[in-house]
Amino acid sequence: MANGGKLPITMKRRRSVIQRAVIFIEKLSVALLMFANFVTGSAAEAKTVQTCRLDGMSTEQAMEASAEAARSADRNNRYGNVLALSGLLAGCDGRTSTAIAMQRNALWQWRAEFGYYAEANQDMRSHTKGSAVIGSTSFGDVRLEPAIPLIVTEARKTRLVMVDEGHNVPLHRTLTIELLRTLRREGYNYFAAEMLSAPVHLGADGYPDRQSGVYAQEPLAADMIRTAIDLGYKLVAYEADFDPSAGRNWRDQGQAEKLAAVLKHDPKAKILVHTGPGHLDEDEGHNWMGAIVQRLSGVNPLTIDQTMVRERRETADENPSYAGFAAKMPNKGPAIPVMKDGTFWHPSNPSWTVDMIVVYPRTTFHDGRPIWMLRNGSRRFMTMPREPCGSKSECVVSVWRSTDTTGSVPIDQVEVLEGRHPALALPRGVFRAESRALDWKPLKNFPIVVN
Repeated sequence: MANGGKLPITMKRRRSVIQRAVIFIEKLSVALLMFANFVTGSAAEAKTVQTCRLDGMSTEQAMEASAEAARSADRNNRYGNVLALSGLLAGCDGRTSTAIAMQRNALWQWRAEFGYYAEANQDMRSHTKGSAVIGSTSFGDVRLEPAIPLIVTEARKTRLVMVDEGHNVPLHRTLTIELLRTLRREGYNYFAAEMLSAPVHLGADGYPDRQSGVYAQEPLAADMIRTAIDLGYKLVAYEADFDPSAGRNWRDQGQAEKLAAVLKHDPKAKILVHTGPGHLDEDEGHNWMGAIVQRLSGVNPLTIDQTMVRERRETADENPSYAGFAAKMPNKGPAIPVMKDGTFWHPSNPSWTVDMIVVYPRTTFHDGRPIWMLRNGSRRFMTMPREPCGSKSECVVSVWRSTDTTGSVPIDQVEVLEGRHPALALPRGVFRAESRALDWKPLKNFPIVVN
């Protein structure tokens, strides 16, 4: 190149100007692109928020939308309800309206059927937690005693025992399974469950099937009903018939009337009732089932709450006393707080009036399953067999007893995902297992033997 390969000064300046112009244009382009991304991203975020289909709906409208989503799902595919409700809630993250919270709660009730017991604690926020606080200075006034012996002692004084549950907390069904066994020895002979469809429907083998009730489809719920049947209890489906003319509390009125009728027609009847949260409330002012049945029958029920003081997915949603109780019972079963004078502890400003509060330790896990599944002593954990989904990486594994008929509720059921192979919780016996893809197409059948 001429000039020793050096550029003339004028060409250097021209290139310098051009370079600066190019750099400026590049920076401007980047800035414009970032701005565009910001705008479109914000618009996308706004669109995501705006596409929450439940936005602005009343509770009744949201329930109808949920029912419509369920109707659109495959009737033979229980997992289809999970997918349908998940789709309905898409875009609703962070929303806290009662309508949305109730449908989110319903989603976790569905998902509990597929082994998501820990996640099921994600429910309607703190509406039942009460407000009591027991600090370090007053904790000495309260002791925790095993729940079953105390309940049995009090149950001897009445013909009616009521235990409530959070419908999305299968843990609560384990207490009733234990009570069915112990109270049978005390002469209790009827088991009334809100979750049972009316009239009572059982499968060909005499146990719960897909028509026995919505909540009865969860394996521990079906196991609870199966236990009652095996022990010789008479089943009572006491859900109220729709009657708005009965007033605002038509449902509790109808439920109480059916329970009172059993007590009236059978003088030897002793009933264990498993109900939804709050219906056992004995407060006359609230006029819920617990108060109404007492008026109608003259029988003062023993009422046991499991929902006010319990573990939640978010500790901020827990009753303030729960952490203190949980610290005192790290590896123990259900307990009842008792005051120094022998009376039962209650939270201040409780959501409803009951005789006893049951509390549980915090949940610990084995291969993704809660240890409390073993509490009744009949189950043990089994490692998931290899390649349960066949050639797929995701599926639902359902397990039945070898003698169960078609349509029976599985004794255990879990969702298997890539990287998530939870253990199975099974009693001794011979079982048949089936895996299905998430669209419910059959994948694989295999036997399981638990010695």
